[in-house]
Amino acid sequence: MITRLVTATLLLALCAPAFAQGPPKKRPLGPTVNTTTHRELLPVISPDGQALWFIREGADGAMLDRVTSEMEANLKSIEDSLAKLPPEQRKMLEDMLKQSRDSSAKAKASPVGPVKQTVFKSTRQPDGSWGPAERQSAPLNNEVSSSGVVTALPDGNTLLVGTWKAGDPFGDFAKNFDPNVNILEVLKQNAPGATPALPPLVTPDPARDDQNKVIGFSHRNGNAWSEAPPLKIIGFAHQPGVRSDYFLAPSGRALILSLVNSESVNRSRDLFISLVQPDGRWAKPMRVAILNSPQEEISPWLAPDNQTLYFSSGRAGGLGEQDIWMSRRLDDSWLKWSAPVNLGADINTKQADMNLAVDSTGRMAFMSLGERGKEDLYEFELPVAMRPLPVAFVYGKVTDPSGKPVPAGILYEFLRNTQMAGQAGANPRDGQYQIALPIGEDYGFRASASGYLAISDRIDLRQAKEQQRYERNLILVPIATGVPIRLNNIFFDTAKTELLPESRAELDRLATLLRDRPAMRIEIRGHTDSVDDDATNQQLSDGRAASVVAYLVKAGITAGRLQSKGFGESQPIAANDTEKNRLLNRRVEFVILSQ
Repeated sequence: MITRLVTATLLLALCAPAFAQGPPKKRPLGPTVNTTTHRELLPVISPDGQALWFIREGADGAMLDRVTSEMEANLKSIEDSLAKLPPEQRKMLEDMLKQSRDSSAKAKASPVGPVKQTVFKSTRQPDGSWGPAERQSAPLNNEVSSSGVVTALPDGNTLLVGTWKAGDPFGDFAKNFDPNVNILEVLKQNAPGATPALPPLVTPDPARDDQNKVIGFSHRNGNAWSEAPPLKIIGFAHQPGVRSDYFLAPSGRALILSLVNSESVNRSRDLFISLVQPDGRWAKPMRVAILNSPQEEISPWLAPDNQTLYFSSGRAGGLGEQDIWMSRRLDDSWLKWSAPVNLGADINTKQADMNLAVDSTGRMAFMSLGERGKEDLYEFELPVAMRPLPVAFVYGKVTDPSGKPVPAGILYEFLRNTQMAGQAGANPRDGQYQIALPIGEDYGFRASASGYLAISDRIDLRQAKEQQRYERNLILVPIATGVPIRLNNIFFDTAKTELLPESRAELDRLATLLRDRPAMRIEIRGHTDSVDDDATNQQLSDGRAASVVAYLVKAGITAGRLQSKGFGESQPIAANDTEKNRLLNRRVEFVILSQ
């Protein structure tokens, strides 16, 4: 259980009022990133800390011109419609309409008006500074909607992105004007400074999964990014006119959402969790009680350890309009978390503090600071007590036997319970992938791609050091007869033939392959190293191959489709001169005989 990673010492550290290294020094990212004319918001740091995506408001002037022009046209339509009303009612509305027109005229000069948000990216330079921010091309940006990178997964090949249209507060009213309605009340709700009437909540159909129109995955294809079709989220719908925030867990298995629905307290944004399902859809979002308050909870960010959550809230105990808070996940249900702790006056200010982002080292943090409408991006070293739990990196290439890159998916699981730990994707251009995994666990992982046999491997991080890097290159073999395929995650005790429990996940996948291909026949082959005599090794390899066949038969595979054979020490693939090489020779393989 994850609970054992969150020790009493760590939880006490969360409450420490002071930090040994002193208050963090917040440094602006400089003129290559920050501007004096626009807001810089929503920093998203890449897992290696070398790339920073963010949004800049008002950088696309043409969009602002379009929105304000639409507002002017809609206000003119409202004025024309008012001519149909009695003179005394028109007079009552003159001041209110003038305020609305003045608001539209000032929109271009307003730092927080209806302006387009555009994705930019900056790259860290060798001297530690940040290079010139570059506007990202389509599909991350377009000419119609605002865009934002929400999450960058550790594989470096997957982004969660959002797209939303810049709004016109008078558009719907102008298009649907009805002289029979109480126009005074309607305009009151749209007047500058007025408290708008709350629209009825949209009740999502619990069976539908097509009501998300905002967020989706974009995948790297060489140096470009793919379109991002909306994620299928069951029983979820956007509330019109209400901002929502999203974050994808680095494992790729959970979405954290800040949204308003019928379960929210006081119709303010609360934090919800949606878990990915076996069919690739996302489950109905679940409200996390301990993370929420009567105030808004927004801008969630989950660290690479998949446990440490940072978010903003105006709840009691804060120092300003909104503060950054931290909580740690306590188990695999994703509903149990430690009580949120305020990050304190060294991080929070009297202004609205939000959008904290932390790199994979857990050391460097990024956030947007400044007067509302004039925010810039800053970085600083996160105090030790506020950092996420340590991780290590697994990286490498996925290729076929000839060395050609394969655009594979890679899944990680805890060997102790076969539960999913994370996922990554290999770049189609060069096959490279990367994932960050919390240390202290023993993992199995596998790569799979259409037309290839999935291959598995093991990475033991129980003794890993923080930020340690492990290279694991994976070779996917096309589905073909006569080619030996190694089953990496098959485990036995020394000189024993009984399968260990950690072998189940690998053997269950092989059983699934055979069920999906009912005409396939295979041979299980056992091999040993050269330790011990030939006869003992032959008997050991025979017994281990037979144990695998017995497991598959028990799993429902017809015995006539299976055969086993032991080769003892007769077919080494490495010299038997080191323990590492002997481990390579101790193996179980299967060969497709027919399909």
